[in-house]
Amino acid sequence: MSFGQGQLTQENMRIAADKVLAKQVTIRKAAEIYNVPYTNLQRRVTFSRSVVKNRGGQQTMDRDTEIKLANRLTYLAGRGFGITPKAVRKYVKLSNL
Repeated sequence: MSFGQGQLTQENMRIAADKVLAKQVTIRKAAEIYNVPYTNLQRRVTFSRSVVKNRGGQQTMDRDTEIKLANRLTYLAGRGFGITPKAVRKYVKLSNL
């Protein structure tokens, strides 16, 4: 029984990913040994590790505080007091939010 090139490559990819996840070899070395594309192997290993990249800046306040601030800003805007971002930062600092 002969294997198609796609099946052989997938099997090599699986073996290479397993070796990397077991920390037996590096991604680059496994790609070289098992003759699979480095970027594809890197993607497979990264997704199997469930690495989630946080995009954007770090949070400075919890969800509850954020909702309180949003409600306060909405209230003030409804009363005709639109606040600049600089004023919001000053309000947060003074209110110890």
